[in-house]
Amino acid sequence: MRNVWALIASAWFVSGWAQDCNALKGDERATCNAVQQNNPRFCEDVKVSDLRLMCQAKVQPNSYTCEKIKAVNLRGDCLQMIRKKQYDAIYPNPAPKPKKGDGPSGWGGS
Repeated sequence: MRNVWALIASAWFVSGWAQDCNALKGDERATCNAVQQNNPRFCEDVKVSDLRLMCQAKVQPNSYTCEKIKAVNLRGDCLQMIRKKQYDAIYPNPAPKPKKGDGPSGWGGS
């Protein structure tokens, strides 16, 4: 069981950084490929059922997929991820525009 949680934790963090999926193995590699190529087909290669569902949720954000996850902690993480993706889609956070006269030093000038 300890190995499954280590795998779950590492698979969860895979989505956070662009990386070479070929350097990974097993379920981590399949999840990485699915996320980077935005293709749920790669999730079929994930052997652990809860991780397969998490992979699918990462590619196609859907809380229904999260509800099928049996591991309580992973289900909660999945739902939080979906909530964040939906929030970010509705309320994008644009970079603030510099004010007129603001220079790189931040002193402004008129």
